[in-house]
Amino acid sequence: MSINFKLFAGSVFFASTAVVFVLMSHQSQMSSLDLARKLYEDGVDPLGHFQSAETRLSRLQMAISTGLAMHQTEMGQPLDEREALEFNVGLAAITLGLRDAMGADIAGSVRDQTQRILYKVSVLQGSQGNISRRMAMRELAELGVGLDSAIVGTREGLAELRSQASIEARQATLRNFFGLGVVGAAGLGFALFLSRTIRSSLGRVQTLARSLAEGAPADIVLPQAPVEVRGLVEALKDVQIHCRQLEELMDSQASDMDVLLADKQTQFECALNNMPQAICMLAADRTIIICNDEFVAQFGPCEPGASARALMPEPGLLRPLRPEEKSSQLLKTRTGEVMEVKRRGMPGDKLLVTFENITERQRSFDRLVYLAGYDTLTGLPNKRTFCEAGDELIAKGRTPLSICVGDLLGLRSINETHGHGVGDEVLRRVAARLVKAAGGKATVARLGSDCFGVLTPGTKTAAEAEQIARAVADIAADAFEIDGRRIPVSLSVGLVHLPGAKRAPDLTTERLLQDCDLALQQTKETKRSTLRIFQPEMRQRIEQRREMEYDLETALREEQLELYYQPLVDTGTRSVSGFEALMRWNHPVHGFVSPGVFVPLAEETGLIDKLGAYALENACRQAAHWPRDLKIAVNLSPVQFRNPGLVADVGQALRRSQLAPARLHIEVTESIFLDDSDRVLSILGEFHRMGLSISMDDFGTGYSSLGYLSRFPFDRLKIDQSFVREIDRAENIAIIRAIIGLSKALNLAVVAEGVETAQQMRMLHAEGCHQMQGYFFSRPRPAGDLAVMLAEIETQWPAKFAPALTGRKASRAAG
Repeated sequence: MSINFKLFAGSVFFASTAVVFVLMSHQSQMSSLDLARKLYEDGVDPLGHFQSAETRLSRLQMAISTGLAMHQTEMGQPLDEREALEFNVGLAAITLGLRDAMGADIAGSVRDQTQRILYKVSVLQGSQGNISRRMAMRELAELGVGLDSAIVGTREGLAELRSQASIEARQATLRNFFGLGVVGAAGLGFALFLSRTIRSSLGRVQTLARSLAEGAPADIVLPQAPVEVRGLVEALKDVQIHCRQLEELMDSQASDMDVLLADKQTQFECALNNMPQAICMLAADRTIIICNDEFVAQFGPCEPGASARALMPEPGLLRPLRPEEKSSQLLKTRTGEVMEVKRRGMPGDKLLVTFENITERQRSFDRLVYLAGYDTLTGLPNKRTFCEAGDELIAKGRTPLSICVGDLLGLRSINETHGHGVGDEVLRRVAARLVKAAGGKATVARLGSDCFGVLTPGTKTAAEAEQIARAVADIAADAFEIDGRRIPVSLSVGLVHLPGAKRAPDLTTERLLQDCDLALQQTKETKRSTLRIFQPEMRQRIEQRREMEYDLETALREEQLELYYQPLVDTGTRSVSGFEALMRWNHPVHGFVSPGVFVPLAEETGLIDKLGAYALENACRQAAHWPRDLKIAVNLSPVQFRNPGLVADVGQALRRSQLAPARLHIEVTESIFLDDSDRVLSILGEFHRMGLSISMDDFGTGYSSLGYLSRFPFDRLKIDQSFVREIDRAENIAIIRAIIGLSKALNLAVVAEGVETAQQMRMLHAEGCHQMQGYFFSRPRPAGDLAVMLAEIETQWPAKFAPALTGRKASRAAG
C-alpha cells in the first residue's frame, strides 16, 4: 500500500469527523440563536413597551396634578383645553405602546390584562377629554394598576425564557466538548497510524543517506517499503553516482585552474611592474601586501610583510580611509620633483597607494597658468590678472586707487612700415617705460594689442592720480631708437580715480576700465590733449546714447517716425516743382529729436538701412497720390550704399507705391565716394537705368574731386545752405557763381538750399539759380499740410515772392 493512499484515507476519515463536529456545533448555535431571538422578541421588547406606556401614564398623571396646583381649581372641574389635548395625546401614546406589546408572543394572562387596559383607554379616548379632573385621575390610577400587573406577568415570562436559554447553553457546551474530543481522538489516531506506517521506512532511508554521504556503497534493498520510499532510495543511489562523476570533473578542472591562475599571475605581475606609477597595497597594520618594481625603484627594496612606515615620505599617507573612499595630494621630493599621491580605501582597513611623477605635467600646468594671466611678449600681467588685482583692492572697501589706460597710437603704421619685429620691440620698450614710470606699488598690464593699463593703490587725491597718469603719458615723449631707426610714438591716456569713500556693491575693475575707455575716447575726439580724466557726465552721455538707440529701435517698430516735406520752388515758373522728404521723430518723452542726432546714431548702430527703407517706402507711397508734376526727393545716407540690397529696396518701394521712377529724386552727398567709389558709381548707374534722378547734395562741402562729376552724370547740384546763409560775403557769392557755372557747363540743374530771406532769393535768382528751398518759402510740414503749402505759396507769390525778385518791398498782404 502506497503512502499516498494511506494519507488520502486518513485525511478523508479526519475530514468526515470534523464535518460532523461542525454540523453539531452549527445546530447548537442555531438553537441558541433562536432562544436569544425569542428572549428578546417575547420578553425584553414587550417589557420595554409596557414600561414606556407606564412612563407616559405617570407623566400624564403628573401633568394633571400640576394643573390642579397651579390653577387651584377643584377636582370636580372639567379639564381645560390644554389639559384635554395633553390627555388625548398621552392616551394615544399609551395605546400605541400596548399594541406593539400585543404583537409579541406574551403569556395569555398578560395578553388578557393588556386587552382590558386597551378597552379602558379607548373609553377614555372616546370622551375627547371632556371629563372632570377627579374622574381622569381615578381612571389613570386604574390604568396604572393594570400596567403594573402586565409588567409583572411579562417579567415572569422573561425569567422563564432566561432559565430555558441557560439550560440550552449548557447542553450546547457539553455537545461541543464531546465533538472536540471525538475530533482530537481521530486526529491522534491518524497521526499514530501514519507514524507507524512510514517511520520504519524513513529510518532505513536515513541510514542509507548517511552511508551515501560517507561514501559507502549503496546496496540497501527495501522490498516491503512503500513505493515512494523505494523510489527515494533509487534516487539517492543516482545522486551518489553523479557526485562521484562531479568529483572527478572538479579534480580535472582544478588542475587546469592552477595553470590558468599561474598564467594570470604572470600577466598581472607584468602589467603591475610595467606601470609608470609606483603602486603598493598595505594591510590594516600598514605592512606591504604587494608592490611593483617602480615602487622599489623609488623607495628602496621591500618584501611583502615589511612595514611601510619607514618607506613612506609622509606619515599622513598611512591614515585609514573608508572602503572606496579616495584622496589625492601633491608631494615635493628633496630633488624638486612633484609626486601626485592617490589613496583608495579597501575592505578590511587596507589601502591602495599610487605615486606618479608629474613634474613635467606640473611645469606645463604652471606655464599654462602663467600664459592665462600674463602677456608673453612684454611679460606684463594681462587683462584677466589686472582685473583680479583691481577687484581685490575694490573688495577691501575704503582703499583709494586709480586706473589709467594708455592707448598706443600708430602701432599699425609701425608694423606696416618697419615690420612686426620692430612693432613688438616697441611694445616691450613701452612696457618697460610704463613699469618704471608707474612705480613699485602699481600693477602694469597689457590689456590689448596696443592698450596698457596701470593700477595704482593708495592714490588718496585726484591730483596724485593725475600726476601718475601724466607720468604714464610722458613715456611717449621721447622716440625709440631701434636698429638705428628713430621710431616716434604717442600715447593717449584715460584716467579714473576711485577715492576711499563708500562704493557701489556692484563696482568692478571692468566697470572702471569702461570709464577709462570713455575718457580715452574723449582724447581722440578732441585731439587737444593726450590725457583725459573720467567724469560721470561721460557715462551719462553714453547711457543716454544707449537709451536713444533703444528708443530709435522702438520708434521704427512702433512707427513713431514721420515724414515732413519742404517745397522746392521754381522762381522761373513761379510754382512748386516738388518736395524734399525729411524725417522727423516725435519722441514720447523728449519731444522732437533733431535729425542731426538720430540719423548719425542710426548710421553707427546699423539702423540706417531700416530707417532709410522706412523713409523711402512712405515717401513713394504718399507722393503717388500727389499731382503728377510734383516730384519727391529722398536722401540716402553714405552708409546705405554698403547695403547690397539697396537697389532692390528702391525698386520694391517704387513697385509697391506705383510711383513713376521719373518722379523720384535720390539725393546723395559727396562723402559717399570716400568708401568704395567704384561700387557707389555702379549703384548710381543702376538708379539711372531705373529712370531715377540723382542730386549731389551739399555740393562743395565734402571731400570728393570734380572727377566724379565727369565719371557720373548727376542730374543736379544742390548749393549748401552754409554758402547761402552768408551770400553777401564775396567768397560765398564767388563759390555760388562757380557752382552755378559748373552746373550750366555740365548741363545740370542747380538748387539752392536754406533760403531764408528775400535778399538771398533775389541774389540767387539774379545769378541764374531758379530752384530754391528754405524757410523763406515754407518750413517742413507733415504730409497732411501739402495742399495748404501749395495754396499758400500760390497766393503769396504776387505779394511776397514776386517783389523779392525785383527788389521792391512786399505789400502788407504778404505779412
